[in-house]
Amino acid sequence: MPSSPAAPVLGPLPPEGKVERLALSLPPKLNQELDAYVSYHREHHGDLATKQKLGVAILEHFLSADPGFKAWTRQKLSSSA
Repeated sequence: MPSSPAAPVLGPLPPEGKVERLALSLPPKLNQELDAYVSYHREHHGDLATKQKLGVAILEHFLSADPGFKAWTRQKLSSSA
């Protein structure tokens, strides 16, 4: 029996809060993959995800999962205290 694809790493998107504008230029292949991820996320969570909303969630997830960045941030915060 074929297994079904795993659920996306990103869960349902939280409501939008205050945002800063950031414009990105993506290579065509990455843009296509992001479009596909939007469809994949919508299929699993039923929300109306957009590239912009998912882009924010992807960046937040990436930054929170990078142990080197977290250590660097803690070091910067403790040295400025």
